[in-house]
Amino acid sequence: MNGDKIIKRFLSFSVLSAVGNSCADWAFFFYALDKIGMDHSASEGTLFGLSRAGLFFVGFGLGRMILAPLIGVLFDRFSKKAMSIAIDSCYAALLVLAAVLFGLGQLTDVFFLAVTILINTFSQLHMQSIGFSAVKKHAVEAGGRYLATAFALSNGLGIAVSGAIFSLVGFYGCMAFAVLTFVPVIFTYFSIFDNEPETIQKSSFISDFFESFEFLRRDGVLLRFALVLGVFNIVGAIFPAYLKLEVNNSYAGNDVISSSILAAGLFIAIWFYKHMESLSMRWEGRQSFVVSLAPILGSIILAYFYTNLLTLSILYFSACMGSGLRNIVTARLRTHRVPREKISRVNTVYGSLLNIGPFMGGLLVIPALERSIELGLKVAMAVTFLAMILSVVSLPKEKITELSKETV
Repeated sequence: MNGDKIIKRFLSFSVLSAVGNSCADWAFFFYALDKIGMDHSASEGTLFGLSRAGLFFVGFGLGRMILAPLIGVLFDRFSKKAMSIAIDSCYAALLVLAAVLFGLGQLTDVFFLAVTILINTFSQLHMQSIGFSAVKKHAVEAGGRYLATAFALSNGLGIAVSGAIFSLVGFYGCMAFAVLTFVPVIFTYFSIFDNEPETIQKSSFISDFFESFEFLRRDGVLLRFALVLGVFNIVGAIFPAYLKLEVNNSYAGNDVISSSILAAGLFIAIWFYKHMESLSMRWEGRQSFVVSLAPILGSIILAYFYTNLLTLSILYFSACMGSGLRNIVTARLRTHRVPREKISRVNTVYGSLLNIGPFMGGLLVIPALERSIELGLKVAMAVTFLAMILSVVSLPKEKITELSKETV
């Protein structure tokens, strides 16, 4: 089986697995935001003064910022096949534990935060370490679009499935579905990482971990893209919450409505991915990010003056389109610029910089959003404008095709 067929087979099964993983992630999201806007007791919070919604995004950030980069180092030190199987198995065991705690009524704030951190750690590793390692080996040229499509498709399907199951069966059903869907992808690891060359480790685990940060510092280009995304993600990762809270306020928190709109935004964006990839190759690095952010800023302004489900849906759709373009651009740069022997750990460290945003969003944006959607939109307006300014002044002027050729 040639490389292209192997990677497509892997991504097909990976999408199925990721649909289940996404279903579990979004079940926590729906569970955390289920009563906000309808019942003020849901936003009082007891742990660190944060509501469950705030804890969700803090856990989202911590798992991807700290634990994922540490474990990502192991992917470049040991067998990628063995590590991939171990990560998926641990993920499934964690979901079973979460379901048991929920069933026993013991999913307290502390356990909720801990499980959210671990779920997002494993999710980040699956995307950054397993996904990029596979693409680097079998499909480096088209890998950026392949990965962006796989991530968005699985996330979109996961949202749709999660909303339906959460409404009909509840949290427990989402966990069960997630566990069942992870199994098939494990069997693809035997072919995707077949004949993987042995890596002789002369350095320590700690030195490898910090060398990943040093690689990004020396690269400069990837670092600047990551920092701009980290700033934007303070609100960019929170946009689904804006929509969910409006549904809570106007439609009694109907999760089928929320999940349908959230999934539709991703599916519409996927439809344009091939065109986005073609266009982005003609653009400068900074131009691609400005183009992705400008419609979002316009949509935020529209939603602020006319706050309703329609304008917030337009905001979410524009965010999905912008996210798709940025993912295609940065995935291409990362697959080309990072050497194979460093691809797992450097990409998880890169991902940790992106997820500074959701962590800060959980601490700062969610409390404002819980007070009023309009206040949350003011914060989103300021952060998005700042990200656009940073894109203009800090991102490279060279075209994406030129940046893709450069190596550190």
